[in-house]
Amino acid sequence: MSVIQASPGKRVSHRGLVATETWTARLRTLDEHPFFFDHPLDHLPAGLLIEGVTELVEHIATTTAATTVGPRPTWRTRTMELDFGSFAEKDLPVEFTARALPGTPGGWRVSGRQRGRTVCDGKVYAAQAQPPRTPVLPAPRAAEDDAPRRAAMVAQELVHRHRPENVLLASYRDHGPGGYSADLLSPPVGHHLRGRQGSGAELRSLTELVEGARQFVTLLGHEARQVAFDRRYVVASMKASTARAVRRAEPVRLWADTLPSVHGGDVRVRFSASGREVGEAGFSGYALSPAAYRRLRGTTGGDAR
Repeated sequence: MSVIQASPGKRVSHRGLVATETWTARLRTLDEHPFFFDHPLDHLPAGLLIEGVTELVEHIATTTAATTVGPRPTWRTRTMELDFGSFAEKDLPVEFTARALPGTPGGWRVSGRQRGRTVCDGKVYAAQAQPPRTPVLPAPRAAEDDAPRRAAMVAQELVHRHRPENVLLASYRDHGPGGYSADLLSPPVGHHLRGRQGSGAELRSLTELVEGARQFVTLLGHEARQVAFDRRYVVASMKASTARAVRRAEPVRLWADTLPSVHGGDVRVRFSASGREVGEAGFSGYALSPAAYRRLRGTTGGDAR
């Protein structure tokens, strides 16, 4: 199911400048969603905002693509740079606005706001999905079959997930000077990440890759840094890009050369598919103790993971 309700685009001129195309969308109320609200949260998670932005940009690209003979081409979000200016509250609607970047085909400036307050803002670029030029190796059986998948995946608490079907990592390894790595599992059939409109069944979305990277960073914090399980990681900004479409049938592995700080900071995760590097995701944020998080939120509870 789509997480947004999009409105048709329109041409808007501002103070006599050249008109730009503007689209709007509203984030749906999904506080019982089994993936985005896998466990109790006192706000809308960054992953839901990322998915809303991704869906909006891909909806625009598909809707405005030139009509040709045969089916419309598949579009994917190839690059995203988002800043999260403030927490998105669960009881207020999020309104997205996307404005075309002049002279940049497929480029959009997207912002999400709640009652005039910006909760996310950044640049997003879409491109037609092209098949990989390298042979696609078969994905591990654990990516599709639930029983071996459960046996191979990492513990749920290490990636801050309650539902086992939402765990995307398996086969974590410490390579010493070579860094750290883990396999990216494919969610089971029927999962939200498998049922996205358009390319969901065949291609891995940027949302899925970013969530895998988030889980990997969380895993590294607990396994290699011994970060306490009650610390809350607050994402301040995120950058992600892929050089090409990543097919679901390809084996994907995540790599990190350095460990995240116990207190947060910047961390980078690389994606490899069919044995070749295809992209990366980077996060900037900070890890807070329960008391520090309560002070930040002005509450006595909540969970930011």
